[in-house]
Amino acid sequence: MRGHTVGRGLNAALWAFCLLLPLAAHSQQATSNHIDQPSASEEAQDTSGNQETAHREQPSLSPNVALFALPLPIDDQPATEKPKESAKADKSAEGEGFFAGIKWTDAVIALFTIILGIYTARRYYATKGLWDAAKGQGVDMKASIAAANAAAKAAGDQVALSRVALTSTERAFIVPDPIIAYPIFEEGTKTITSWQFRIVWRNVGRTSTQYMVNNSGLVIRHFNKPPVFQYIHKPIDTNINSFGGPDRTAALDKHSVIIDALNDTKASMISIYLWGWADYDDVFDSTPRHRTEVCVKIIVVGNPTNADCGFGYQLVGPFNGTDRECQHRPAPYQS
Repeated sequence: MRGHTVGRGLNAALWAFCLLLPLAAHSQQATSNHIDQPSASEEAQDTSGNQETAHREQPSLSPNVALFALPLPIDDQPATEKPKESAKADKSAEGEGFFAGIKWTDAVIALFTIILGIYTARRYYATKGLWDAAKGQGVDMKASIAAANAAAKAAGDQVALSRVALTSTERAFIVPDPIIAYPIFEEGTKTITSWQFRIVWRNVGRTSTQYMVNNSGLVIRHFNKPPVFQYIHKPIDTNINSFGGPDRTAALDKHSVIIDALNDTKASMISIYLWGWADYDDVFDSTPRHRTEVCVKIIVVGNPTNADCGFGYQLVGPFNGTDRECQHRPAPYQS
């Protein structure tokens, strides 16, 4: 409040000086003209006095009178020396003459200039303070922008993480369900001639699959041969299009194994491998296509000629997994 009051006072003083300065100058000029110009009566009196003085000073000369000069009396005091009173008067006159030469309008202008300088200095410091404050605000603004960018980046990262978490927990997810095995009887008798095995997929996700394609097969190899084979060894037109809803199952092809092969498997003479794969999309946009692979070795536990024969299924090496764990990448969907 005090700074505002001083500023208003200085503004009022400046406006007052700006308004009074032309009036003062006009008044000073009028006074000077009045003093410098004498009146007509004074001019006439001065003219007659000059003529009378000239008539008095002119001597009347006669032809019979001779002019001669008389020596003037010499004063004992030197002409250069002056009385003390005269010296003091001269000094006083000199001082009065110095101040008399200064017009009061000049004093007003000088005072105005001083006040203007003070006002300008005050404005400078006020503007400098505003500049410093603006500079500090600029630094704070940059810091705020950096903090906002960091917060926006953090929010974007959080959104990305939330999306990953959402797609990971809500997307369709295909895994193998327990394999189905059942005997095939000779027609009209209770004699078992073979067994059929089927891979079953289960969608354990919370959303359904889209564009799901799968296939399966059975491979019989000698016991000492490693299970090296290609999953896709059938023509592509044998691939099966299927659909897997949330918590739903989908059975693949049936693969038959005769009793003699099962007996050889139990005797460790051969190995029987059942494999399958599934490629599918989920319902979310901009997510990659998924894949599940499975490969098991059939283990004969009981007597394959009996209906209650048990079987085990042993996972085989690197041929089981999902997505990046798979040996093959999912193929693009072909309608």
